[in-house]
Amino acid sequence: MRRPSFSWWSWAAVLLLAVGALAQDTEEQDLLLEVVVTASSGRSAYVDRGRDGGLLPGDRVRFFPVGEPAFVGDVRSVSSSSARVELANGQVLAVGTPGEVRVPAARLEAARPPEEAAEAPPSHPPWTRPPQEWDQDLPLLAPLDEIQPEDRATSITGRAFVQVDAIDDLEPQGTDTLYARIGTDLRIENPFRHGGRLQLDAELVRRSIDPSAGGEERTEERGRLERFSYAWGGTRHAPMRYEVGRFLQAGVPEFGMLDGVEVAQYFDSTTSVGVATGFLPEPTFELATGDDVQVAAYLARELGPRRDLAWRLGVQKTWHQGEPDRDLLSSAVHWRPSDEVSLRASALVDYYGSGERVKSSGLELTELHVYGDWRPSSRGGVAASYDEVRWPDLLRREFPTLPDTELDDQRFRRASLRMWRDLGRALRLSLRGDSWSRDEDDGVGGELRADLRDLPWSGARFRARLYANDGEFSSVEGLGLGIDHASSRGRWALGYELSRSEQEGFLGDQDLLSRQSLRASWDGRLGKSWSLSLHLERLFGDNREALAAGFYLQQRF
Repeated sequence: MRRPSFSWWSWAAVLLLAVGALAQDTEEQDLLLEVVVTASSGRSAYVDRGRDGGLLPGDRVRFFPVGEPAFVGDVRSVSSSSARVELANGQVLAVGTPGEVRVPAARLEAARPPEEAAEAPPSHPPWTRPPQEWDQDLPLLAPLDEIQPEDRATSITGRAFVQVDAIDDLEPQGTDTLYARIGTDLRIENPFRHGGRLQLDAELVRRSIDPSAGGEERTEERGRLERFSYAWGGTRHAPMRYEVGRFLQAGVPEFGMLDGVEVAQYFDSTTSVGVATGFLPEPTFELATGDDVQVAAYLARELGPRRDLAWRLGVQKTWHQGEPDRDLLSSAVHWRPSDEVSLRASALVDYYGSGERVKSSGLELTELHVYGDWRPSSRGGVAASYDEVRWPDLLRREFPTLPDTELDDQRFRRASLRMWRDLGRALRLSLRGDSWSRDEDDGVGGELRADLRDLPWSGARFRARLYANDGEFSSVEGLGLGIDHASSRGRWALGYELSRSEQEGFLGDQDLLSRQSLRASWDGRLGKSWSLSLHLERLFGDNREALAAGFYLQQRF
């Protein structure tokens, strides 16, 4: 075993202890939310928690892949019950990979349904001002003077962050890596005194790779402009909404990012119709633009006294380098028949003409996502999902490049069922099972998990999970154990993971691999606006000896 060439992990351990002792107490608390990867596509992973569960764009998710160092991703878009997380370091996550998100407790409280708020109206002291004189000729409820945009102050909200992750590979042929990000996500309300909103989301990334067995160190630096747009309108007094710049399309997020303009008209708060046109950035880190143009339109409605039923239809036409490319229909529906039951479905349907490379003319279901859950009480529930994906026949290089002979046969299906139940105040059991198929391959997976609260001491939580998953190229089974404790100074966590994987069709002596990891982390607030996350990890096992550490510093304003 070679001697490590640097000692950053020692400083990380000291910092992990020092910050936990020096962090300031604060009345504002964060809550830890657990998520599970339900689908993965390219640089994006989809998790089983969304807006109703407390997630918002900009939140940070920490994932714990089996036998690999933990890493973080950023929530880019959310629906009511799921979220799309962008994986910044080129990682690919398996379905079932666990993760966690820290969100302000006040956000979850605000998201609770009205009936779960205070049982009785708050009391107030007696009136101190005498009643004003009332003229019988005037209406009882006189209109209020509307505050004009030029009278409102400009406000700035958002975050700035710095992330650094490093891996010291202790194997003789290992490779040390250093990954760093710095960026900001800003929202400026009323910047020009016309009631608009200016949004900026940008970051710089640096990655260094240093082979230990000779070879030249490689370093790459890249910048990414995720969003830079200005929007105005879309309020009760200005029902026409405009947005220009680079942004994720609000009307139909499935149509992706746009360098252009989107216009929407809202009618009586239940119906909206909109159009959008511009360039579609390429689905790469740099988001290069200019080759693909779109024209799109949508119609959306929300029905019921509590908007229990919502649906949306959208159409998109694209051109690639001036040639007609994609004709796409998007549909989505969200139905909440009761407080306990929620159903959601979305679909993409491609229309092919006679001039396609491979596909026959006609309609084809490209994507289908169905999700439903039943939560009879806060003590338990059941959730089920089904996903189906086909690769479309496009000129735009958006999906995996496949030979023409295989494009027509590619189809991925996945079904999943999750159940959870509280057995008393201290124990929660969770069970997950899923199955998948792709072409002639298929597999199953599952997980059994137990969470014990206030063990082994008050305020602590002990968790254990057994899991097994059949993948397309490997199968893995394992055991995970962990304990954590949260207080006003932050949250400490310790975890141990043991996994055994079998490589499918591997020629050599590494078809069976056993991996283990020990992980320590601390997350907490430094005052009311700063937060810090630290992690230190030791990985060992067959052909794996490494140390990993990192931090994530963020300021919200």
